[in-house]
Amino acid sequence: MNIQIASSHTTNYEAKMVLKRLGLSQKKAIALFFEEIANRQDLPFSLPNFTKEKQLTVNVSLYEGIWTAECDALGLVTEAQSYEELTRRTLEIAPELAELNNVENFKLRFIQ
Repeated sequence: MNIQIASSHTTNYEAKMVLKRLGLSQKKAIALFFEEIANRQDLPFSLPNFTKEKQLTVNVSLYEGIWTAECDALGLVTEAQSYEELTRRTLEIAPELAELNNVENFKLRFIQ
């Protein structure tokens, strides 16, 4: 979306009214602005990644001496003999599963 609504002489009120007519919240307009800027190839500098990390829950359980980790968002289910081995294994396979499931920019949260 390429929207040009402000100049150096546009007041805050005028900008808010234009956004309202377009059906955009200020938050959405700012996100669109950064998305537009990030996609520009002619900038003499690079922008940091402003996208927020998704926190994915990994449910951990212990049954008859076997630790199990499950994360629905990644389609992840794995087992191990110890909690340390389970977390290592989960962290090892999570990136590949994320790529296969089109999940980007995530952080895992282990819940027992």
